Amino acid sequence: MDLLNLNKKVILASQSPRRKELLSALGIQFEIKVSSYEEVLPAHLSPAEIPLFHANNKAMDVLTNNPDAIIISADTVVILNNELLEKPKDLDDAKQMISKLSGQKHQVLTAICVQSNLNHVVAEDSSYVEIAPLTQNEIDYYINNHNVMDKAGSYGIQDWFGLAKNVSITGSYFNIMGLPTHLIYHILKENKF
Repeated sequence: MDLLNLNKKVILASQSPRRKELLSALGIQFEIKVSSYEEVLPAHLSPAEIPLFHANNKAMDVLTNNPDAIIISADTVVILNNELLEKPKDLDDAKQMISKLSGQKHQVLTAICVQSNLNHVVAEDSSYVEIAPLTQNEIDYYINNHNVMDKAGSYGIQDWFGLAKNVSITGSYFNIMGLPTHLIYHILKENKF
């Protein structure tokens, strides 16, 4: 049974396996088309404004070639003491990020954009994650045994890092994984696309 009665093809503008898994779990049928938009940051944006900027541009890019579809895009950032921790450039960068997160509380902010030729709805969700202190051996273990390169802040809440070092979460767990599913569902249910 289709709870949302969507009359258009839905496209997820992301190659993230976590976003794909979460959107599938909502029972939504969709295709994946990765945006060709390059994430270049205008200097005037604060760390908190960046995810909405990227989510909008990704959706618009995919909508250009798919005007009859509903496009869902998202962008997630990790913010620690007003410092943006994006996807790492290399393993040394990832190690530095994990070291910074050790023993600290940080914000995970995800912006989503649901776009069609009829409507454009954006929303943001924010979660806070407190991480226990990590030893150098634990940091090395994590960096060497888990895929840290495709994740904002260099970590996945659903893997060893979250299982062993997450002290507390305030907000949506799925937001930390990269897709606030409750917002997607509400937007699709309450708006005409």
